[in-house]
Amino acid sequence: MLAATGVERDGFAGSWYGGAHGRGPVPPPVRRAGRGGRRGATNAGRDRLTGVLRWLTSGESHGPALVALLEGVPAGVEVTTGEISAELARRRLGYGRGARMSFEQDEVEVIGGLRHGVTLGSPVAIRVGNSEWPKWRTVMAADPVDPDELARQARNAPLTRPRPGHADLAGMQKYGHTDARPILERASARETAARVAVGTVAKALVKQTLGIDIVSHVVELGPVVAKPGLRPRPEDAERIDADPLRCLDPEASARMVAEVDAAKKAADTLGGVVEVLAYGVPPGLGSHVQWDRKLDARLATALMSIQAIKGVEIGDGWYQARSRGSVAHDEIVPTATGVRRVTDRAGGLEGGITTGEPLRVRAAMKPISSLNRALATVDVTTGEPATAINQRSDVCAVPAAAVVAEAMVALVLAEATLEKFGGDSVAEIRRNLAGYLETLVIR
Repeated sequence: MLAATGVERDGFAGSWYGGAHGRGPVPPPVRRAGRGGRRGATNAGRDRLTGVLRWLTSGESHGPALVALLEGVPAGVEVTTGEISAELARRRLGYGRGARMSFEQDEVEVIGGLRHGVTLGSPVAIRVGNSEWPKWRTVMAADPVDPDELARQARNAPLTRPRPGHADLAGMQKYGHTDARPILERASARETAARVAVGTVAKALVKQTLGIDIVSHVVELGPVVAKPGLRPRPEDAERIDADPLRCLDPEASARMVAEVDAAKKAADTLGGVVEVLAYGVPPGLGSHVQWDRKLDARLATALMSIQAIKGVEIGDGWYQARSRGSVAHDEIVPTATGVRRVTDRAGGLEGGITTGEPLRVRAAMKPISSLNRALATVDVTTGEPATAINQRSDVCAVPAAAVVAEAMVALVLAEATLEKFGGDSVAEIRRNLAGYLETLVIR
């Protein structure tokens, strides 16, 4: 029996077992450390009404603001509006973004749960204002507007030619609308700004309690694939953000830029694949005991919820599917201080539980469904063939999707952290973590 206590371990750089970004700042072990707190530490029910961490967003693309609410955040997490704004600025990065990114500003206001840069333990509420709201004040007004006034608004013209690939038609059918406006306003990827806002708080939580660092990059864009095996480290984040496509491979990035230019010239759009890595994740987050407690399932759900994401891969999942078992799995070998995995194909998850190795997930984004070269559709008012509506859009938003994916991974890890370790404050979670590490064994 090998005890996995507070010493550095051999293993992949960035794993919990060792490396520059291994286990985070952990206080001295505390015997008999409580694991309860108001949240409970034993994978308490994950029902959205009773879960240990809940997040909701509200607002429309051209409304006055987006609002995000994050409930269950412990007291003592250090985060500022400046940090939230910086993350929102990262979401606007990427070659191939549309004109909206150049003039629309994200106006951040924290309206609850934060005082002097430290969370209080109460729900964190964040408002992300829309600088374009004055242009839409009449069209998107909450209260009734005089029909004659609406008739004079060109922006209020009914959108009756739904876009293939968008939520337009399915949403109109489901909710009984004859105009796509009520659907596209909420279905828009503008909503992800609210996710990134609360994701910033989640990032701070997992960093300050467990020492987790999260980084992302673009690995595919259209037909261009980055050099395989590239694994960015947290210290690479600034260099990645400085790249026009947030790609770690400079040669591939140049070819990606050319693909974006070609797609723009052809009035077309591009999709791609992003990868998110989390370093310093301890073993034991998630569980094998029920389908909805498996951390890989929860990560897949969170990533698939991002607009335009059509597929998720955990570790080298597709490679494993094509391989024999003798080469697909990560063999485990003993070391002087514990164990390590010879390879890293599982992506830091086995049986729905984190292993202590870096967590690695990928998400595939389809091309944006708003094209300047509009596709064929049907006008719902006449039933006749038509060309789809053409809303202002990007050529490519894959780099931005990577930033949103970081936020979703952070939210899932934050929830799993609170389930496992409980606690009403950062200090209490750290004590509970220390107690867990003191008793952690590898058999």
